[in-house]
Amino acid sequence: MLKSSFDIHKKSKEKFLFFLLLSFLTLPTGLFSQITSPEAIYGEATSYPSGTANDTILYFTDINAASLSITPDVTGTYTFNWYRYNTSNNSFDIPVSTETGSSSSISALAETGYRVTYDDGAGNSRTYRCWTFQPAVISAEIELVSEDCFVLELNAKDTVKALSYFDPGTSAAVPVDYDLTYTWASDPEGPDEDNPVSGETGKHISIDAPVEDSEISVTVGSKFGLEEPASMHYVALAVKALFRQEPESRGIPNEMDTTQKHSAPLVVRFFGDESKGNNLAYEWDFGGDGRAFEMNTLHTYQYSGTYENILHIVNEVSQCDDTSEPQEIVVFESDLQVPNVFTPNGDGVNDEFRVAYRSLKTYRIDIFDRWGRKVYSSTNPGHGWDGRIGRGEASPGVYFYVIKAQGFIEEEKYNLHGTITLIRGK
Repeated sequence: MLKSSFDIHKKSKEKFLFFLLLSFLTLPTGLFSQITSPEAIYGEATSYPSGTANDTILYFTDINAASLSITPDVTGTYTFNWYRYNTSNNSFDIPVSTETGSSSSISALAETGYRVTYDDGAGNSRTYRCWTFQPAVISAEIELVSEDCFVLELNAKDTVKALSYFDPGTSAAVPVDYDLTYTWASDPEGPDEDNPVSGETGKHISIDAPVEDSEISVTVGSKFGLEEPASMHYVALAVKALFRQEPESRGIPNEMDTTQKHSAPLVVRFFGDESKGNNLAYEWDFGGDGRAFEMNTLHTYQYSGTYENILHIVNEVSQCDDTSEPQEIVVFESDLQVPNVFTPNGDGVNDEFRVAYRSLKTYRIDIFDRWGRKVYSSTNPGHGWDGRIGRGEASPGVYFYVIKAQGFIEEEKYNLHGTITLIRGK
């Protein structure tokens, strides 16, 4: 696969022009030039093992549509003789064309070496050589090397078109190096710790085992701008235990239940559907206060204490498992506070006599007037006295209460009595 010539080959052409400039600078003065081609996508120098002076290598996307040109630096009329490389004797002696003029070119190239000799008829001549190739990245694929619950190893396998030029000094074949690169990616993308690939560039990569099914891809690139992609669908073996917990509020204004100080009995909803992985089985541990085995569940804490909740999950096929980080729930000890005044005047403020409480297992309140007559009784600390006796309003004044309550811990007992002042003024 070849990207646009402007985007991909800009740097290659810049490198090639720089190479040509160096070539010019190292030639003696007079008649110097170089073989060029407007269709070349990349150029570089040979590296002959024998130490023979290096030549130019030109690369093309379509060698059959390419051409080679030579224009001497000194204007004049020259005779140009082009030859092709002969593998039988390691020489550039197969005639291609002869022409006279100020410059010369040939087309319909092959993957081989070329030599051009030109002279001005006055004893001044030059000879240049080059090699021409059409590189190709033929195929790419991803090989799964190994996998377990912790590590996934992948290998990029590629096939390129084998290209070689020959050392004029020894006839030894010199393979062309594609300088292959490997760019890995994944969906979901990295660098999140639960995602598989985040910038790996090696032919062989070893990554944390994905906990989600992933599309993993690699693009095999080359210095010529040629690319070949490959991808694989990976089914995750590993798992990741994640959950959230949501304490439920009973919405009772006078219950001292807050996000920081919860009141028993406390109902908490647990959501394990945030966990990642396949074929999951769930086991909840509510800080030693019980267990459950559903994906999403709820649990009621009856006693005060600090509970470290954890979720353990397992892929029942691969047997990969994981345990979540603990999440804390704090249920506070019981508390009971009694006001001493209320104003049932209908203004919406302090219209009922209510105790403030937390974590009470049992509760009973009796309220009496000054003659000892019971005017109110309740076993629900969430309820309050509205200042009425039967269908009528209680008279302003002082009333007496007796409260007996029990927290969820045996030692938490309350035997309270005192006075309440009922005020009806606006």
